[in-house]
Amino acid sequence: MKSNQRIELTKRLLQEGLLRILDHKSLEKVSVTELCQESGINRATFYRHYSVPRDVLYDMQKMVAEEINRRFFQKEIDDASAYLSAFFTYLYERANWFRLFIRNCTEDDLLKIVSDALTRVSANTIPLALASGKDGTDLRLLISFIVGGGYYVLRQWLMEDIPQPPEKIAKLFLSYLDYSTSIYHKSSK
Repeated sequence: MKSNQRIELTKRLLQEGLLRILDHKSLEKVSVTELCQESGINRATFYRHYSVPRDVLYDMQKMVAEEINRRFFQKEIDDASAYLSAFFTYLYERANWFRLFIRNCTEDDLLKIVSDALTRVSANTIPLALASGKDGTDLRLLISFIVGGGYYVLRQWLMEDIPQPPEKIAKLFLSYLDYSTSIYHKSSK
């Protein structure tokens, strides 16, 4: 038990140290020695858990993905607006982390996390009548279009620190969803 607590403390200290360094330096220029000094951890302890500083950031990203999975993907969506507001609030409260992920990690992992949430909302919100009688290809493409745009709206909102509350961004996404599905519905008649 104590060993697990020690490991968690070590990882948290390294994460906090890395966050402080990345405020003024790019990840590529962070050395293991510098990270260890900033975190108050010796190099041998660092190498027990990681190979390079980038691994600390990947560990942080994995931890956030697991938390998002627990909080948002393991429950039903009863109210799309409330679900999105909660999800966007989660992202907004951790905007500094997400900015770091976007700047320093491959976007594929972050895109997958956000896309999964937006896809769930889109698939649960698009009227079933729209999908009826089709092979599903059009619907999948429509959802991809909406989710891709939604991701880049979120990305811009977080990266530029646009002063809009999460609830407004959720309503904006749902309005884009409604508009896109209505245009699609008109064009498919």
